[in-house]
Amino acid sequence: MSTERIVVLDSVADAFVARFREKVRTLGAGDPVLGHMPLGALVTAESARRVRLLIDDAIAKGAVLLAGGDSHDAFMDATVLDHVTRPMRLYREESFGPVAVIIRVADAEEAITVADEPQMPFGGVKASGYGKFGGTAALDEFTELRWITLSTAPGDYPI
Repeated sequence: MSTERIVVLDSVADAFVARFREKVRTLGAGDPVLGHMPLGALVTAESARRVRLLIDDAIAKGAVLLAGGDSHDAFMDATVLDHVTRPMRLYREESFGPVAVIIRVADAEEAITVADEPQMPFGGVKASGYGKFGGTAALDEFTELRWITLSTAPGDYPI
């Protein structure tokens, strides 16, 4: 349940990855005031270093860096890693950076890994995500309680 993970069937993965890599290589980071840069800065340079540690962990465990990965100060170009697997931190942790990971699967059955119970609340914490969804928690997150009184007769005010 992350926008950073792209699950692709093995049978089409090579073709998808080739096209995706070419697009991602055009997504550089820099100061948008100085020129046309599609990506701005991360929150801090420390954020970029933290994202780079996640990338290094994945590469050390067998992922293939297809594009990006380098950072300068708080700027990081769009990054794609292929062949990301369960032992890698990027498989289970969000980077909160410009990173997409390709997870290859044999079939749809292998791709479906979410054990979701519709009545259970799910969602981010602090300023992450869009609130909670699922069950009655979604009602609390996406609605606002209002009290409206309609009177069928004129009010009797002591004025």
